[in-house]
Amino acid sequence: MGWKTREQMLAYNKKYYEENKELLIKKSREWAKKNSEKRREISRRYARKKNGTTEESYLKSDTYKGWVMEKKAIKYFPGAKHMNEYGMNKPYDIDWNGVKIDVKSAVVNKRKNKRGKPVKGEQAGYWSFTKGKNDADYYLCFCLVGQKITKKYFIPREHFGKGVCVGQISKKYDKYLFNN
Repeated sequence: MGWKTREQMLAYNKKYYEENKELLIKKSREWAKKNSEKRREISRRYARKKNGTTEESYLKSDTYKGWVMEKKAIKYFPGAKHMNEYGMNKPYDIDWNGVKIDVKSAVVNKRKNKRGKPVKGEQAGYWSFTKGKNDADYYLCFCLVGQKITKKYFIPREHFGKGVCVGQISKKYDKYLFNN
């Protein structure tokens, strides 16, 4: 096209995109449907580039933290099998004599704003656990404050629903406290 500067090229590209936006979006959606594996690999490559693929970034990830909690949880169930020992994405984390157990962990949340204004003073926090796509018989929930486990709950599927929110001073789920 014979641009003299990078700015000219960028201005042309921006103008072209604005004029042909709908057509370009339509073509990209068609391409994504036809090439779902390529699109998925491009997304993964972008995520790896953004988040890093070093051992240090893995050790900071939620995946690694969850795996560590699973390794701690398996000690509570003699004879249990760790389902994610050799790969992730299993439907549940622990198989204990046919009982499916999914391990969840959450760091305490505290409210920052109330009605648009910052919350002042001391307040109780809460832990939020969600079920995701998988379905287990029981959910072992680790409540963390920083790196320290303060409470453990062993909640059956019928009382877990799509997820639970446990308050620091709430008594609703105390019947499911796990003291092992």
